[in-house]
Amino acid sequence: EGRALISPYLGALELCTSFLKDDSRWLLTSSLGGGIVMLRSEGTSKQPLQHGSSSAISGIGYARVELGLKLSKWINLGIAGAAGTTILPVTIRFAGNQAGTWGRVLLASFLQIGVDW
Repeated sequence: EGRALISPYLGALELCTSFLKDDSRWLLTSSLGGGIVMLRSEGTSKQPLQHGSSSAISGIGYARVELGLKLSKWINLGIAGAAGTTILPVTIRFAGNQAGTWGRVLLASFLQIGVDW
C-alpha cells in the first residue's frame, strides 16, 4: 500500500541523582522524568489511496539509568536505558486502516554524549 514515517519528539524535565563521587572517572546516574511527546506521521501511498500526515500529543512519564565514562571534566560518554508510559496511546492509521498503536509502554536504549555545565 505504501510506506509511513513515524517521528516522536519529546520535551521533558528530569530529576537526576548520581551514585558515584565527583572525582570518579565513571558515572552512574538515574532520573525520573515527565513531559509531553508529539508523534508525527507522514505516509506515502500508491494510487488510488491518499497520501496523508497527522500528529498527536500525549503526556509521558519515564525512568532512566545511565552508565558512562567521564572523558574530560565537562564531557562524558555513556549508555542509557529508559522505561516509561504515555498517558494516552496514539493510534496510527495508514490508507484508512488502523496500522498500529504507539505508546502505553515505552522502552528505549541509546548511546549518549553529555556536556556538563
